[in-house]
Amino acid sequence: MLKPIKSWWLDNSLWVALGVTVLILVASLMPSDVLPAPHLKDSDKLLHSTAYVGLMWVWLLAFRKRHRIIIGIILVISLSAFGIIIEVLQGALTTYRIPDWRDALANIVGITVGFVTYKPFYKLIFGDTGDIKNR
Repeated sequence: MLKPIKSWWLDNSLWVALGVTVLILVASLMPSDVLPAPHLKDSDKLLHSTAYVGLMWVWLLAFRKRHRIIIGIILVISLSAFGIIIEVLQGALTTYRIPDWRDALANIVGITVGFVTYKPFYKLIFGDTGDIKNR
């Protein structure tokens, strides 16, 4: 039963990554009171980090057939820029969100944790390293 689900994830990983990216973008620019998230001050940074761990994982999954280190570096840089740009857009485009450098830092921490933990989780879920060649 799990094999079709795993196969679907692998076959649609680019679409999943794009969808998660758009979801994070939209959720980051929406008023926070309409989001189904806890309104605890300290949990905000944990939510940022967790979202960006997931974002990094889905993008690494989408590019799993490429050289992991090079793609990882490109993704760390581009997703970090994405997280920073979203923080800037919150201040520029909304009146109900405030840009916070600590949120951007939490995003970057999540991206880094996602990069470091991707391979062991991939191996746990899919049973191999996800690399076509040993690079």
